[in-house]
Amino acid sequence: MTCLELVVYTVKNAHKAKHARRAAYDVISLYDGFVSRQHYTAIDEPCRFTDIVHWRTYECARNARGRALMDPALAPFMCQLDEIISMDHYFEDALLPA
Repeated sequence: MTCLELVVYTVKNAHKAKHARRAAYDVISLYDGFVSRQHYTAIDEPCRFTDIVHWRTYECARNARGRALMDPALAPFMCQLDEIISMDHYFEDALLPA
């Protein structure tokens, strides 16, 4: 069952963070279980970002989080983080017949 990871956070400098995020996801896309990603910037708050990442399983998402915290290749992005507002994981609900 695939896992959706939804992360909402603020950064210190939007311009620098966008470049660092792009490089970070080039690295993260090589992690086991990575499926896809989408990035959003808040309309009224350019320093608030939302990332949606799809993982093959919740276990892959958990393992990636632990690895990302220790990965030196992600340090430029991690240095741009100001506050993680929320980080949640979701699985797709199967639709029930009507």
